Amino acid sequence: MREPDRREFKRLRLPFRGTATFSDHGQKKVEARNISVASAYLIADTKLSIGEAVKLFMRWPPEDNLPGVILKANGTVLRVEKLSKKAWGCVVKFEQMPDLVWKT
Repeated sequence: MREPDRREFKRLRLPFRGTATFSDHGQKKVEARNISVASAYLIADTKLSIGEAVKLFMRWPPEDNLPGVILKANGTVLRVEKLSKKAWGCVVKFEQMPDLVWKT
């Protein structure tokens, strides 16, 4: 059985914001551009390291309004790119499907 192409997965394009704890850079505020069951594209203010472990905790809507969706996931940084002087993008591959919780 072939492994599915990651681009085949549907993606959430909600403005998830939250914190990511990186093994080499500690805790940082991040924003997700898109999220699938396999990976996420994150924006941070720090150049991250490829291979760095990541623990995500994000929510939508980003404010503390209820109800909301909470996302928790663990993964590894696969790719890093400079977006501007103060912003870096990175692709994080998840170890397993992220947890999504509807908070009421």
